[in-house]
Parts: sequence; structure tokens; C-alpha cells
Amino acid sequence: MATQVTDAEVQPSRGRRRADRSAAPGGPPTTSRERWGRRAPLLPALVFLIIVTQLPFVVTLVISFLRWNALSPQTRGWAGLSNYKKVFTDPALRSSVIFTIVLTATVVIVSLLLGLAIALLLDRAFLGRGVVRTMMITPFLIVPVAAALLFKHGIYNASYGLINGTLTWIWDLFGGTAPQPDWLTEHPKIMIEVQLIWQWTPFMMLILLAGLQSRDPEVMEAARVDGASTRQMFTYITLPHMRQYLELAGLLGTIFILQTFDAVYVITSGGLGTANLPYTIYHVDHRDAGAAHGVGATTRGENVMTTAVARRPAAVTDTRPRRKWRAGNALLGLLAWLIGVLFIIPVLWMVLTSFHSEADASTNPPSIAAPLTLQGYRQFFGQGTGTSPWPYLANSITASVTSTILVLLLAFPAAYALSIRPVRKWSDVLFFFLSTKMLPLVAGLLPIYLFAQKAHMLDNLFILIILYTTMNLPIAVWMMRSFLAEVPIAIIEAAAIDGAGVLYTMRKIVAPIAVPGIAATALICFIFSWNELLFALVLTGVQAQTAPVFLTSFVTSQGLFLAKVCAAAVVVSIPVVVAGFAAQDKLVQGLSLGAVK
Repeated sequence: MATQVTDAEVQPSRGRRRADRSAAPGGPPTTSRERWGRRAPLLPALVFLIIVTQLPFVVTLVISFLRWNALSPQTRGWAGLSNYKKVFTDPALRSSVIFTIVLTATVVIVSLLLGLAIALLLDRAFLGRGVVRTMMITPFLIVPVAAALLFKHGIYNASYGLINGTLTWIWDLFGGTAPQPDWLTEHPKIMIEVQLIWQWTPFMMLILLAGLQSRDPEVMEAARVDGASTRQMFTYITLPHMRQYLELAGLLGTIFILQTFDAVYVITSGGLGTANLPYTIYHVDHRDAGAAHGVGATTRGENVMTTAVARRPAAVTDTRPRRKWRAGNALLGLLAWLIGVLFIIPVLWMVLTSFHSEADASTNPPSIAAPLTLQGYRQFFGQGTGTSPWPYLANSITASVTSTILVLLLAFPAAYALSIRPVRKWSDVLFFFLSTKMLPLVAGLLPIYLFAQKAHMLDNLFILIILYTTMNLPIAVWMMRSFLAEVPIAIIEAAAIDGAGVLYTMRKIVAPIAVPGIAATALICFIFSWNELLFALVLTGVQAQTAPVFLTSFVTSQGLFLAKVCAAAVVVSIPVVVAGFAAQDKLVQGLSLGAVK
């Protein structure tokens, strides 16, 4: 039976566990060879991250003191602190910093609150709970550039978007004239926030639901027996228990939303005051390299501070059994169904529109019962256009799969060195890994571009594979460390007594036990690599362009394109959606264990 472990009990056991693991196998290292033997599995990942993240940052720091216009690259000079002065005094850059803070705070807070509310609903037993959870997960699995295109053209469009079309349909029922706001012109910032909240609320919900379902049922039942109300149980039991999961969701949300590029690039192209820091750095890099890297160097220090939250230890909890369905939950179950339907409607609209003709897809009010056709899919696959998507899909598969394999090869030994055979000051090393995730790689975009240009690696999948590996390695180390910490220490000690070396132990003993964790880590790395747009947009031209870049090419200034865009978005999102549905439980477990182990 599951039992609740208190903080007082956890801390000594954790100390014993760390002591046991530091002593295994064969006691603490006494010679230089033994010490380096423990560090060796960690070194490849550590050196790789230092080379790919810290060296470009040093170059960024140097360039930030130069006067360097990318339009005339031969004209360079020392600028001193003028670029930093420009960062803090230029109205456009100041507006970018402010909007980044407001965007991140708004999306994280609203998504966190909505995610908690939905998780509380899904924590109750009601008819169809698994279906509702699947509906809620789907928005997070849609490729971000596809979601941005869907909202810009399929939801927000003033002429044929779903919102104005629904308003027209409702007003027609009463014989009136419906208002037709131009949402992107009148409320551009709110529209970006709404799209990001729609996509990130499921992510928050998954983590918080994992926390709710790890509560001890005996504690909850004892509170009910003692007469505690639902509000009291939530205030004094659930919220304290959920602290670690709320911190984790907020931390991960901040890391990813701070680096949002797709939504701003696709929905507004940085116009109407919606340029955030990643878009500003991307845009300014093309004009004034020194100023852009002044922004990047300034942002680095701010971002790394956020990672300190991840260093705080948290309590360990046990998994509780599911509760049986009760009739009293019917009303809340109905509310959960309504929310699930609300979140899945944009996805269903995207799929339905993809099977309409361009004329039927662009009607107001929406033509739901229009004849179905494969015209959009035929155009996506090259009929009438002569452009096949297969090279772009193949590039995405190659870059995503190869980078994921590299991440696993680097992260698994590093996680082994940080959990099973922990090196000294392992928490500081783990903090360094996480801090590199807080460094926006866009801040080092110009040094990376210059290196790729000199090495003749532009428009080459190899540079994307390296960057995708760098992008995912910190999260992979963090996730796998929590899984490997669950490996029984007695098995490691027995292998050491039998004379097993480090490589044999990792390959033949630890890896088979940690297969679920490795699979969850591979899934999250594949998703983030497949979804990436910025590096593929900047560093590729024709031969190495990926599916997200190809997706943006379907928007034209002439003629209708909504059905074709929706068909393309469906096809590009299928690999991630299928992978996410197949391993959603392991994905949540991997992300949440990183906070509680």
C-alpha cells in the first residue's frame, strides 16, 4: 500500500542514498585513476556543451563590444559599451524586452492556473476521462509553426476565420449583422498569448496531474474521516504537496516560452509591438551584429538566474491507485468534457478544413457540411505545384532521429555519472547543464552562422544535428538522471564484485532497467527537434530545409491557401502526435521525476 513520506524522513534517507551511491562500487575513490574513472562518463557531454554553447557565447560577448553591420561586414570597429547603451535606451529594444517579460509571465501564469484547474478535474473519476485527457494533450503535440499558421489564418482571419465565422452564424440565427473584428490588427499581443496558452496549458496540466495522482490516498481518506472540507484538503494537503510540481511546470514553461520564436514570426512577423527577444535578435542580426549580441549577452545573465529554482530538493511521493467513478462527479465531469472539447476544436477544425476545397474552406460563416475532397493533400504532395514535401520530411526525420541518438549517447553516461556513480559536487554540474538550456541559442546565432559559413556547413543537415543535440542535451541529462537514480544500488555493487567495468555495467545492467526512461527521453528530444524552426530557417537554404520551414512556404500573397496549409499542418504534425499518444505516460513521468528525485 502506498504511504506518504515526510520531509523529515526523506532528508536522512536521501543523505544515506547519496552516501551509498558515492561508495558504490567499492567505496569512495582513493586514487587519481579511480576519480577520473568516475568523471569519464560525464566528460563527453560536458565538453560538448562547453564547446557548442560557451564558445559561441564568448564570441557573442566579444562582438557585443564591436561596431559591426552585417550589411557591410568589412566595416568593423570598437564600440565599447555603446551597444549596451543602445539596448537599454533604444525604444524598440526596450519594448522587445518588456514584451518578452509580459508574454512569458502571462502565458506561464495563465497556463499554470488553467493547467491546475483542468488537472483537478481530470483527477476525479468520470465517464470518458481518458478521452478528455487525450483531447487536452493534443494541442501540445501540434507542431508550433503549424499551430501558429492555424490560428493566424484559420482562427483569427477577419474574412474567413473561425471566430468571425462563428459570430456570423450566431448573429444570423437572430437576423442581425455580426461584428467582424480584425483580431490581429486590434489585439496582436493578446492573440499571440492566446495561441501560446492554448498550446502550453496541456503541458502544465500533464505535469500537475502527475503530481495530483501521486498523493497518498490514506492521507486524503484520513482527512475526510476527520471532517475536513474539500477546500481545507486542497489548502492544507494538496497545495503543499503540489509545490514541487508547480515549480517544475513554471520553470520548464519559463525556459521554453522565453525562447518562443515560431508564434511571433508566423502570426505577426514582429510587427505591432509584438517583437520579443528571440525575434529581435534574429531580426537585428541581419542589420547590426554588435547591438544584437549586446541584447544576447544581457539576456544570458537574466535567464540563468531562473535555473536556480531547479536546484532545490523536493520531497519524494508515492503513486496512489486510481479512484473509482462516482456519480457525484458527473457535473464536474461534464465541465471537463466542455473544456476538452474547447481545446480540441482548433485541431478538429484544422483536420476538417484540410478535407475541404479552397473555396469551401474560406467561407463566412464556416461551411462545416461542405463536400470532402483530397485537393489540399494532393497540392501538399506536389500535384500542380511540382514541389514534393518528401525531401523536407526526410530532412526532418534525419535531423531529429540522428540528434536524438546523439543525445542519448551523450546523456546516458553523464546521467550515470550524476546518479549511480555521482561525482563530487554533482548538483553543481547538473546546474551547469540546466543553465546552458537557459542560454538562448539565438543569442549565439551570428557566431554559429559565421562558423558554418567558414566550414562550408550552411544548408547542411550536420549543423542542424549538432544544434538540435545541444538544444536537447541538458533536458535529457536531467530526465535520465532521475530514472537512473531508481536503479537498485545492490545490483551495481554485485556487478562490481563480479569484476564488471563501467562500460559493461552501463550497457548490460543499467540500460535494460532504464529502458522506459530512455524511451521517454528520446520522445521529448524527438518532439523538440522535429518542431524546431529558427535554426532551420537561418542556416539552411534549399537542400537541408526541414518540414517546419517548408510549412511556412504554403502561405501566399495571392489566391486561397487555407485548405492546403491545413493539410500540410496535419501531415507535418502526424509523427509527433502519434509518438506523443503512444508514450504520454512515460513523457509525464520523465518530466516530473526530474523535479522530485
